[in-house]
Amino acid sequence: MASLLEKLSKESPSNLKKRSIESMNWFRSNARLIKTTPQAWQRNIDEFRDKFELGKMYMFFYDAKHKKTLPYWDRFPVMIPVERYETGVLGINLHYISPRDRVKLMDGLFDLINEKEFTDSTRFRLTYDLLKSVTKVRMAKPCIKQYLWGHVDSRITEIRPDYWDIVAMLPVQKFNVNANRVYNESRKQY
Repeated sequence: MASLLEKLSKESPSNLKKRSIESMNWFRSNARLIKTTPQAWQRNIDEFRDKFELGKMYMFFYDAKHKKTLPYWDRFPVMIPVERYETGVLGINLHYISPRDRVKLMDGLFDLINEKEFTDSTRFRLTYDLLKSVTKVRMAKPCIKQYLWGHVDSRITEIRPDYWDIVAMLPVQKFNVNANRVYNESRKQY
């Protein structure tokens, strides 16, 4: 399978623009639905999940348990779950590294998907041990965060695999500090 960087470099500018517009429209329509009433959720049940499946990509609002003592945290993670626990999930929150480094990380992660073509069953084949040992995804280290079920503050929106590369690059992080500070701190870890 061609790498993400190879795919992007081969796409025509008009096709990239079309995919970017399509992805932004998808995000706008789904972002509006995240914080709606339970009745609206019932009508749109296919668009939301009540749990995380390992290896897929999700976005949701989060209220950190230790927000008063954490140096920084993301209120709106874009996360790929790697391990599930009774109390929550361990995952890669892509917002913790700069967009330039996200492209490199996503390129490495795309080498670890379970299928050549994107379908509803496509997922990243990831474990915590794999993330620690594979050099190509070393940038994931500062992105590995635990999310507690009781602090997920919205419905969980699953990102379709054909949007993973675009959604990973959207500037939707909601840090309690300037994002550049987070990126600088994260760079020290890889």
